[in-house]
Amino acid sequence: MDYEWPETFPEGVPPDEAQEAEGNVFRVAKNLPPLQDDFKQFREEEYNIGKIFEDKYLIISYGVSFFKKIEDAKKLKKRYPNRLSDRYIVTGSLVPELGKILKTGRRSHHTIWFQKDAKPQEHINNEPA
Repeated sequence: MDYEWPETFPEGVPPDEAQEAEGNVFRVAKNLPPLQDDFKQFREEEYNIGKIFEDKYLIISYGVSFFKKIEDAKKLKKRYPNRLSDRYIVTGSLVPELGKILKTGRRSHHTIWFQKDAKPQEHINNEPA
């Protein structure tokens, strides 16, 4: 598949080892159903504005965090109760047209780099059962 990445992506983003997006994922979102604004790049989240990202974190900062297991999304909410207690966990299935994905953290944490004009809210928009 030929991807069209945002002009803001530097060389090497997404990384070569990233795969086409697929599978079920979970994300902590402000809105239910989620809006486009619920899928900001990590560097654009309000608590990261102005941060300097280096090395592997530079690449990850252009992506969006997801989990493959709901338990890990729940743990994230518990870890940051002041910031995330009023947020929702949303789920859905990725499709290759959204972009590329790579496991980037402990447990089931993954980063997705959305291609230009991707609409993740059309695919990740349900409450978990």
